[in-house]
This record gives sequence, C-alpha cells and structure tokens, in this order.
Amino acid sequence: AVVSTQSTGNSDLFEPLEHIIRSQLIPCLAGRQVSDLEREILALPSGNGGMGIENPVKSSDRAYSNSRKLTEPLVDLILCRNEEEIEMALVEKNAREARNKIAKENEEHHSETLKELLTRITSPKLVRCLEFAGEAGASGWLTATPYPHLGFELNQLEFVDSVALRYGFEVKDLGSTYVGSLAMQTMPYPVPLADIPSSDTTTSETLWLRYVHMRALKVW
Repeated sequence: AVVSTQSTGNSDLFEPLEHIIRSQLIPCLAGRQVSDLEREILALPSGNGGMGIENPVKSSDRAYSNSRKLTEPLVDLILCRNEEEIEMALVEKNAREARNKIAKENEEHHSETLKELLTRITSPKLVRCLEFAGEAGASGWLTATPYPHLGFELNQLEFVDSVALRYGFEVKDLGSTYVGSLAMQTMPYPVPLADIPSSDTTTSETLWLRYVHMRALKVW
C-alpha cells in the first residue's frame, strides 16, 4: 500500500514511481508487459483477484485521506494533553473505529472497482480467471509468508508461471515435447502439450498437466 505524506492533489508526483512499477517491477513478476486494463487488475487486492500492486498516482489521495483519519485521534490527544484529562480508553476506541471504517470503505471501493473493470473486460477467459482468483483460498500462495521449511517458497520461474496461470497469460518456454517420466507416475500414457486443453477450459487437471510438463522439461 502507498503511504502518502503529501497533501491531496499532488498525485502526479508519484508518476515516476508508477513508471518504475509498470516498466520494471511488474514485468519481473508477470513475465511480460501488461496492458492498462491488466495494470488496473493487478492494483486490486489479492482477495479481489489482483496482486495488491497499487498505482500510487491513483491511490495517493485516498491513502493521504485515510492517514489523516487514522491519526486524528492521536492529533486530538496531543492538542488536548495540557488542557484536560485524557481518557485513553476513549482515544483507543476512536482509533479502532477509524480503522474499521477505513477497512470497510476500502473493501467497498475495491469491490466497486472490480465490478467496473469486469464491464470493460472483453475476454471471457480473463473474466473466469478473475472469478477463480477471487474465490476463498485461491490467493493463499500469493499472500503466504514464503517459509522454505513449509514449502511456501517459490523460485522466480515458479512465481512467474503461477501469475501466468492466475490470469490466463501465456506460459512461456513449455516447448512441444511429451510429458516425461514424472507425468508417467500419475498418467498411464504421455500427453503431448498440444493435447492439453488451452486456458479457455482451465481446470485443476489442466494446470497439473502443464506444471508436470514444465517439471519434466527441467526448465529451472
């Protein structure tokens, strides 16, 4: 999330940061450049099908406003410290209510943004991908702390491929050979990559076949 210390109306100051995010960070994570629409999708929280990579140009004003709301109880505490007796319980209650209100407002904002984006998406495949990504637990791999001893760590190739499968992007460097011996452990016959259904009919079996094929080729 973007924490803005500027007053509202200065969102253009974040354009250089957004340029770096758009041109360098996202291509490293997604394996390719993204369109304007895809950039808006990636800015959504993971629970709404995005990756939580906010566009600071668009979110800075809201972040500043939220910061003001969150710190208002503390500002009031400082201003009245020498004038009257302070009820800390009341201060904590006001701060907690402010956090809850902001969380609810953010949730509503992101839900409305997703609905608006869905009206502009022309690809049925991408719509299905977002519906799947928004299901409970579907983004656990994206938000989990990458503890290696728990198997939560992904190397760069695994992460890029996971993002590609999440949004229906092309999975690169899969080749056209047959699934190797690893696949034979779970399938009675080798499956050519050309015979694996496209992302238009993505299922858990499809994803498994593609991932097994990738492992069999030992591309990392």
